Amino acid sequence: MKIITYRLTLEEPLLVTALEGDPNSAVSYDYIPGSVLRGVLIGLTLRKEGLVELDATAEAARRCFFSPKTRFLNGYPVLGGKRCLPAPHTWMKKKYGTPAEKREIKDDAFKSEGDSEDQSDEKDKKQNKPKSMRGAFVAFNGDGRVLIADLQRTISVHTLRDRKAGRSRGENNGTIYQYNALAAGQVFEAAVLCENDDDAVYMEGLLRENKTVVMGGARNAGYGRVTISAVESSDAWQEADEASPSGDKIVITLLSDVILRNEHGQHAADLESLCRALGIAPDAVEKAYLGQGIVGGFNRKWGLPLPQMPTISMGSVLVLKAGTALSIDGRGIGERRNEGFGRFAIGWQRPERAVLNGDKKKPVRDTGKSALGASEELWKEMHKRIERQQTEQKALDNAKGLRLSVSSMPKSQINRLRQIVLSERLKPKHDRQLSEAIKKFFEEIKGKRADKHFEKARVNGKSMKAWLTETAEKDENALILIDAVLERAAKEAGKGKEDRNE
Repeated sequence: MKIITYRLTLEEPLLVTALEGDPNSAVSYDYIPGSVLRGVLIGLTLRKEGLVELDATAEAARRCFFSPKTRFLNGYPVLGGKRCLPAPHTWMKKKYGTPAEKREIKDDAFKSEGDSEDQSDEKDKKQNKPKSMRGAFVAFNGDGRVLIADLQRTISVHTLRDRKAGRSRGENNGTIYQYNALAAGQVFEAAVLCENDDDAVYMEGLLRENKTVVMGGARNAGYGRVTISAVESSDAWQEADEASPSGDKIVITLLSDVILRNEHGQHAADLESLCRALGIAPDAVEKAYLGQGIVGGFNRKWGLPLPQMPTISMGSVLVLKAGTALSIDGRGIGERRNEGFGRFAIGWQRPERAVLNGDKKKPVRDTGKSALGASEELWKEMHKRIERQQTEQKALDNAKGLRLSVSSMPKSQINRLRQIVLSERLKPKHDRQLSEAIKKFFEEIKGKRADKHFEKARVNGKSMKAWLTETAEKDENALILIDAVLERAAKEAGKGKEDRNE
């Protein structure tokens, strides 16, 4: 099996919506789900192959994206150069106490029945009661120390506006809502597991060719731009540093959410279903620390939300009795394993890690040493974004002032060309070849009906084909300008009436 690992740096806030919050808010996950990363790679494949949609019946496409033979693991925060994992539900910290006491982590998986503390004072009982680290992401840093991801978030308040008027129109069109997104600058690491070597080569190539991608929601509102880096291929990568079970206990830790069905074929999130998936009897379980959740999603092909299903949440722990026989093939159970669900580790929690010390750390990119203060660095970033916004706005204003005549043109051809332009726009500046991409497109459709449509359509009195070719060669802001013109053309195409302004 080939494993491709890669890192994702958030250039803009990322909004990958979880099923929580009130109806007027969107709250992002603390990680990047494998389902989202699979969707990104499907999109890159469509652009590379010049397709509108994948043929799910084709063997290669099905093997790459729709079967457990290729698995897209979740993107978890990076700390100390390592990919984090979900904190086990058995890890406990003191809620009150000195800073040193609050840093101490004890693993309840290795706590015997006689270790419970007898507190006579009810107030002392409350103050000494530990709290679970459920929901945190951690990475071992050696010497019994654990790094805990201090994830940063961006909360923005927005107002729903009428698309045509550009403002609120009436009390039913002025709803206030908020986005709770992962803040820019944070680094995550994900992996693709491929059973087929050819698929691994293809996936690695996709990740290396596309340095910048967009994902998640609100992508046209300044969210979702992500940089891909540190793409590496390996034959012996391990998600967790597992160890052979030793001593009296065998501990299984879930490294991602798990979707299971019970004996009646219904979705279930209980101990019995988990034991059946692992191939063990329920009476072999000494202790179980299970969390439950709900997973949904959205299928762009259907244009519909996915059915919501109960899950056993990541970080759940099973402590098995000594001598329990395990015969598990691979490290995945349950459904939607190709989207990163069902991952687990055996022996990641072990007796020598029963007591640890934790330190919080932000999963931010390594910017190197700088003599500039934080305020100056912030201003440089703001200035860069303002310049980019001004450049884009100027190009958009120019696009609005152009005269278009495209009513007889089919939208499919415009959208096909726009997909090529968007693909170039996502590439780093030094890798962009817009002029060559447009020329190649027109060479492919030469002599066909689509070519005649581009010749007949007009932009400022000139054929659209000639205008696109010339603009791509001469205008330094051609990418934004051409994209805006094609967007306008797609809206006006097929309406059956010409633009009379020409």
